[in-house]
Amino acid sequence: MKTLLVTTPQRRMTAEDVNDLFPHKPKWWHFEVEHTTPSSPTGFAPHAIVVQVGDTSTPAHIKALIHRLAHMQTSSPRGSFVVFALKWRAELAIQRARTQQRRLQAIMEEINQSLQEFPNPDRVDVSIAQSGHDLSAKLTLIEAKLRITPPRPGPLDRVREVVEATGDLRVANGNLSATAVAAAFGISLNQLAGWLGRTRQALNKTPDADSVQHELAFFESVARLRAVVPKDGFQKWLRMPNPELDDKTPLDLLASGERQVLADLVDDMLTGAPN
Repeated sequence: MKTLLVTTPQRRMTAEDVNDLFPHKPKWWHFEVEHTTPSSPTGFAPHAIVVQVGDTSTPAHIKALIHRLAHMQTSSPRGSFVVFALKWRAELAIQRARTQQRRLQAIMEEINQSLQEFPNPDRVDVSIAQSGHDLSAKLTLIEAKLRITPPRPGPLDRVREVVEATGDLRVANGNLSATAVAAAFGISLNQLAGWLGRTRQALNKTPDADSVQHELAFFESVARLRAVVPKDGFQKWLRMPNPELDDKTPLDLLASGERQVLADLVDDMLTGAPN
């Protein structure tokens, strides 16, 4: 069960507010309500935080809140997802609708300017929701990302030549870089971002973010094949239908999320294990 904290910037949050945001609560989520601006209680690190941005919320309210949200994200082992839920009221008269649009635009600009405060800005999102179904769909996607686990460890993890074959995928701090991975696999950063469920802007801003390391680790496992195959041969192999993969290409499996299958195949190829 994943924990979701629901909060709001400037007033008391109620159970009724939560029901308005989520008329049909997604499975696998335990809801917590923060009645005031969130702090970070000892030992409490939610998997996700939804901030209800209501009609009276202003950029100043958001700015005051972001520092605490960033601290809570730091407290989470993998970095809490943060979603600012901006409600769009389509039924407003033209003049009030214009006022609403200017206010929401100012709030989004404040969030964009403050992204650098978050240790994992790629896990910060803005949702302009007209119904609770929009946010429920967002939570379903977040829950799927939280289920991603790193590749299984194997004997090749200790083979120096194999490990060195993917050294160019890492940056100075030791993290894998999405930019380097995209280049090694001959794909665009935008394409890789789509496979990882991220935006290109977020991945470009922090290509070595801690929150994408588990997912990029599968690509590192596959890139170990470069220990025995030259760069151009590796990229050609990625694009060729493979009978061991039901005639799909390795890139097909990377795109569809069947990455452990492909990582296992590369391990077998490098160790000479039977398929």
